Amino acid sequence: EYVRDYHLANNNNEAAEFPYIKVTDMNDGNMMEIITKSVSMSFSETLSSSSRTPDENKGAKKQVKINKNRPNWSDIEEEEVQQFSMFMPDSIDAMLNYLEENDEDKCINDFPDKDHLFLKVAPFPFGQGSSRAAFYALQVTRSATGAIVETPVIVKESLYVNPAHLTKQKYENYLSCHRAAKFLAEEFNRVKPRDCSKIEFVTASILQFNTRKGQPYLILESAIDNEFEKYNNNNGYCNQNPTPGGVKHDAIQAFSHWTYCFSREQMIVVDCQGGYDRSTDTFNLSDPAVHHVDATHFGSTNLGQTGINKFFSNHVCNSVCAAMGLRAVAVSVPASSTSASVSSVVGGTPVTAGKFGSAE
Repeated sequence: EYVRDYHLANNNNEAAEFPYIKVTDMNDGNMMEIITKSVSMSFSETLSSSSRTPDENKGAKKQVKINKNRPNWSDIEEEEVQQFSMFMPDSIDAMLNYLEENDEDKCINDFPDKDHLFLKVAPFPFGQGSSRAAFYALQVTRSATGAIVETPVIVKESLYVNPAHLTKQKYENYLSCHRAAKFLAEEFNRVKPRDCSKIEFVTASILQFNTRKGQPYLILESAIDNEFEKYNNNNGYCNQNPTPGGVKHDAIQAFSHWTYCFSREQMIVVDCQGGYDRSTDTFNLSDPAVHHVDATHFGSTNLGQTGINKFFSNHVCNSVCAAMGLRAVAVSVPASSTSASVSSVVGGTPVTAGKFGSAE
């Protein structure tokens, strides 16, 4: 009622179509606590998104102090947090249909998991990207016998200071790329050649720190133990093969190619980065980007058809592409570009295309 009245008061012509009722799994939680928090959150986020201006959307970012050393964990206090888990699509058709029919990139449960998590988070980030800072953390679990297990994880926080950028929905938009990539990697592993490396994207979810001021949302990801490398990016770059670390990544490049074919030429997973576990022949990846033909999805790293063209302009098919029967993708590049106009040829002699710069 409050949300409906707010939209009507602001002459929102779509108020009659606003989805007032949502059916969701309560996960055996406290019904009144969950409903109260959900209504407050929805109303707050509606007001925030409705009152934003173009200048505010650009967003100022805070400066952070980087400390690459892990802290003395015995000095760090445990925090009890709520976790909002990610859900996977039922099929590629379900994912593509949803993207065609909806504007939002829904990938996280509306309500928190029944069981809370306990974390120790480093006071300073060990690194930062263009929009997020990454912190070392430990997830603390206790067995029925009282034994304590501390598992290394990564917590990521937005660098933006405007509250409009710090909502659960904003973090969910960020994780939409991760969810799509994780689903596609699971499908790829089912059909890849037996001698091809496995592709996995780490488990990720949204956390809410209810004991902190403002009850902020953050991202939780499993830690990657192996040397971190970038194998390709969202602007056509492909790392040398093998990498400086000695990792041969034919499987990664074939995976990106395969995602385009498997998705009916609607999307491609790029910006594949992470570590290679030689003991299991597995690439463990995080922070992917997704190019989709509809550039309104998957955030600012989605360069649409232009991004797809850039990947294939620089892609040279390898033995995994050939084994999977992936077809060549012809790319038309404007004459003003320094890039070639041919991507790759499966089972033939590839034509090398011009390089594109990195979009870090």
